[in-house]
Amino acid sequence: MREKKSLLIFVLIAIGVPFLMGIPMSIVYGKGIDVTLFGNAQMFYPAAGVILSYVIFNWKDGSLPKKFFISYLILTGMMMVCSFSLMFLDAAKITIISTIVIYVGSIVVGICYLNEKKENRIAYHLNGGHWKVSWLMIGLFVVLYTLRIIICCVIDGSIGTIISKDTLPMQIGFFISLPISFLFAFTAFFGEEYGWRGYLQPILMNRFGRRKGVLLLGIIWGLWHLPLDMFLYAPETAFLSVLGHQITCISLGIFFAYVYLKTENIWSVVWLHFLNNNLIPVFTGSTNIANSVITIKDIVILFVVNSVIFLPFLLSNVFSKKTESGKKQIKVNI
Repeated sequence: MREKKSLLIFVLIAIGVPFLMGIPMSIVYGKGIDVTLFGNAQMFYPAAGVILSYVIFNWKDGSLPKKFFISYLILTGMMMVCSFSLMFLDAAKITIISTIVIYVGSIVVGICYLNEKKENRIAYHLNGGHWKVSWLMIGLFVVLYTLRIIICCVIDGSIGTIISKDTLPMQIGFFISLPISFLFAFTAFFGEEYGWRGYLQPILMNRFGRRKGVLLLGIIWGLWHLPLDMFLYAPETAFLSVLGHQITCISLGIFFAYVYLKTENIWSVVWLHFLNNNLIPVFTGSTNIANSVITIKDIVILFVVNSVIFLPFLLSNVFSKKTESGKKQIKVNI
């Protein structure tokens, strides 16, 4: 019963809140205001769902990392309020305030994390480990990501847009600033990965088996982007954007799951998610992710390239281990 209640809280916060926030997002979008802030806030909700269930059910647990968890919930609430405020207050001011909130909040949350006992972090799957393997996996992802970009551009005939003398200085600047950017914004990427890989992935794998579980997680993760597809990423071609997120989240989800199972280090996949989002300006020279127009050709190229690069990892033996009754389960604190 406790496990079901914990899962219900997670679903309500991680999935219910983003869809509920789609209502004010649609209103703000209708006013012609940039809704990127809603997307930024949405990244926090999966981890907030996990953490809230832990705080409710495990508060008396001496190993609960309370300072880290409470500070993260406060930061999530502040980001939610900032995005909701776009309906009533000046968008430019709210954007500046939200930037300060996430930057300062990430530092505060990071300090709280470092002040937790190591055994408390380990108890809730927060401690970094197997860093040699983790950095190898992160390096592998950068190689695969670059390969994906190059192949897509070659097929699309836009290879010349990757590096331009006009944008090269800016691209170099984006690349150099990546470690600093991670320090000031890691909470958003932790928000998704602690929820998806750290919490829901073990539940689905234990219930359906590792391969079916990771595929189901990819579908859920993709559909989770629906409000953003409709009002942020590609409002004019929302259906194709939804389809694109299904392809991306299933294929990337396989690789992220592979890395998490290999490293047992939540920070390895937090870094992967951060790089997946922040290497875009390194290659394009632009941070704009809004109002794209997606074509069927884009979807076909995405499907073919991502399938070739990421789907083979599903054949790895890390996905072949049994998780049925009587076999070793993947641990989750519920």
